[in-house]
Amino acid sequence: MARMRILTANEQAAFDRPPVFDHRERKRFLDLPKGLTDTAATLRTSSGRIGFLVMCGHFRAATGRVRLSAKFHVKRLG
Repeated sequence: MARMRILTANEQAAFDRPPVFDHRERKRFLDLPKGLTDTAATLRTSSGRIGFLVMCGHFRAATGRVRLSAKFHVKRLG
């Protein structure tokens, strides 16, 4: 049985990529509740804490879609 194609290849790629936030969206989606920051504080490594918090923010922005961490947009500081 043939599979129905709903999205074009470009639309599917855009759907699969995490969103790129502007400064207002970063404040909105990455200002996480105390429960999540408390949970992050229990993680062993700083990279684990950061990854957890970024994943939570992207989850909020993407209405429940989970992203692979290798696909996040990272802005280097310095």
